Amino acid sequence: MKYMGDSAFWNVRFRDMERSLREPDPCLQEEADCFADCDRILDLACGDGRNSIFLARLGKEITAVDFSEEALCRLNHYADQEGFFVKTLQIDLSSDEILTLYGCFDGIIINHYRLDPQYFPHILSLLKNGGLLWINGFRETPTDSSVITEVDVLSPSDFSALSSCSLLNRREHETNQRKFVRYLWKK
Repeated sequence: MKYMGDSAFWNVRFRDMERSLREPDPCLQEEADCFADCDRILDLACGDGRNSIFLARLGKEITAVDFSEEALCRLNHYADQEGFFVKTLQIDLSSDEILTLYGCFDGIIINHYRLDPQYFPHILSLLKNGGLLWINGFRETPTDSSVITEVDVLSPSDFSALSSCSLLNRREHETNQRKFVRYLWKK
């Protein structure tokens, strides 16, 4: 599954961005309390770390994964500036390379990325019993972007492999006229 470009696209995009940490996702900010009991969090498709740094500020131990080398360099720069250690891994989540991920996490976040549903069983194996899986993504293709396509839109059928988990809630919301849906699962 190709998501909004390949690593070369994102390397150029992150290299050309202003060197300042963006605000964390507003939905994650609003729902940070749900991670109160989560000490170890895995941030998949972390980009340059706006959510990773936010969670590290809350005292969480973060492992951040992305396929963009430039994004991970930026994340490490921001973490160093703030005196945090964030473990970063350069892994292509759209390929079987995702199966090289290992660990045991209290929480996993996936923000603005549609994970190929075939990889959810592996992702669940990384989550402790009682752990949380927070997924926030597009519910409609934005009209203001030619990069985000139908393949990037979350569908309820994406989550059939999560049948052993409890869906705590589903929330639709908008940010800057873009329509999102957030799912919160408990293993």
